Amino acid sequence: MQTDSSPQAAASDDPPRLAIGLGCIATIIAVGNVAYYPLLKTESRFGFIFIAIWFGVFVGQAGLGAIWLALGNANELFRLATAGGAYAAVAAMCFAGFFGWEGPNGIQSANWSELASSLLVLPMYLMAAAAPLWLLRILAGWCIHHPSSPPTRLSIRQFSISSLILLTTIVALMLGLGQQAARLDANEPLDFWMSMVGVFLVAMVASATTLVPAAVLLTRFPALSGIVVVVLAIVYLVVASTFAALLTAIGKKALPTEELAGIYGMASCPFIGYLCMLFLPLAVLRWCGFQLVVGARKESKKSME
Repeated sequence: MQTDSSPQAAASDDPPRLAIGLGCIATIIAVGNVAYYPLLKTESRFGFIFIAIWFGVFVGQAGLGAIWLALGNANELFRLATAGGAYAAVAAMCFAGFFGWEGPNGIQSANWSELASSLLVLPMYLMAAAAPLWLLRILAGWCIHHPSSPPTRLSIRQFSISSLILLTTIVALMLGLGQQAARLDANEPLDFWMSMVGVFLVAMVASATTLVPAAVLLTRFPALSGIVVVVLAIVYLVVASTFAALLTAIGKKALPTEELAGIYGMASCPFIGYLCMLFLPLAVLRWCGFQLVVGARKESKKSME
């Protein structure tokens, strides 16, 4: 009895695996997002460790959103709509944790101007982080797709009039969000926008140095991912040891155990959360057959010929 080993047949089991894998990750993220504020207020040792790790997870969630916005295998409107829905869901989870802890008093105790300003600014950070990946999609044809996807979906280097209109609309929307956030911010508008430009540049640099390698390693060269993680761990230990040695030399005495634990342990928690948040979903995608395609327009033309 012969079996069909084509990519389309092999992909028949991928939707359930993808749903189960991403569903489990989404459930863990939802629980953590809701528990973030209550654990922040408990001021326990476990809560402190969790908050340090989950700060990196929050940043990782934004990174995944940027990867999906720029490299996802769907049309632009669908990617924007799903990213906006995910952002609203994360905000709702955080508010659920806040009001679950504060109760009715949370309405009076919350600084709504600051919260509204942060909610308006965060989508701008997300777009800034997606910009380097989006340029790679436009200029080099990068796209995360499944082998069973139709070849016509890979023609993404053609910057059409509709794409230009959508880009103009997004820029106008981001400027409108920034304008409203500047009105709610306590600083002067010029100071606000200067700080925003600095943060946007940081987001773009962080995206180019972390999201691009993560997307390449986990969807194109997964065998190298473990090696990279080990190298990063070694680099971190070397940097932390150098920092501890400098503090010891400056203070001319051995550091207390608590400070050493903070240098080697607590300082690494956000990075651990960030790496886990990027690694696990991308690893699930690779497990289900998704991969990073480079030069998609050329490949789609060949396949259509």
